[in-house]
Amino acid sequence: MLTGFIAGLLVQQNDIEKAVVTAIYLHSLAADILAEKRTKLDIVASDIQNYIPQTIKFLVKSVV
Repeated sequence: MLTGFIAGLLVQQNDIEKAVVTAIYLHSLAADILAEKRTKLDIVASDIQNYIPQTIKFLVKSVV
């Protein structure tokens, strides 16, 4: 899942380092935010993937 996310960002950014760093940051932030709402034992990889859009919205609100 993370590999596909990196590939998608790489197509958009055309910079492998930025794509990898961005994907890992968003993925780990999504996991952290999700862990605050649920127990760590209740989270599977697909939950993190599905939470990426909410994580991006969270970042946009934090910057504005």
